[in-house]
Amino acid sequence: MLNLALAQQLASSAAIHNKTWCFPSHATLMAAMARFHHQTLSPRTLTRHLAALEAAGWIRRQCRHQADAQGKWTFRSTLYVILWPCQQSIRLLAKTAAYFRRFSRRPHVADSLTPTGYKLLPGVSSTPPATTKRSPPPNWAEEARKLLAR
Repeated sequence: MLNLALAQQLASSAAIHNKTWCFPSHATLMAAMARFHHQTLSPRTLTRHLAALEAAGWIRRQCRHQADAQGKWTFRSTLYVILWPCQQSIRLLAKTAAYFRRFSRRPHVADSLTPTGYKLLPGVSSTPPATTKRSPPPNWAEEARKLLAR
């Protein structure tokens, strides 16, 4: 099973520097997954998810080593290259999320709040205004398919 949150985290780590590659440590990835995606992963689970992403062709991992003073090779870091299927899928997910975010609840009461409660304006009732919810269009599934087809 692919962990899309992990793929998104790797892609965002790379996008910070306008690159298609990054080299975060396992500790950095686990902390970011806990902070931004509310997923606590053990090192073994993280490795398993990274292997699944690599097997699916979403990322490529390359272990980097360095020679130390004694001439022995020591592990330096892992380079993660974000491949095209991962980039394309994350773009589609972002487009879909932006499309459906338009239909969320938006409160319209913030303009009339004071520390003591609601201020009464001339011609406005004393009851607070209700939040409005925009409904998706009746053919939302078709519009989502069109958006994803672009």
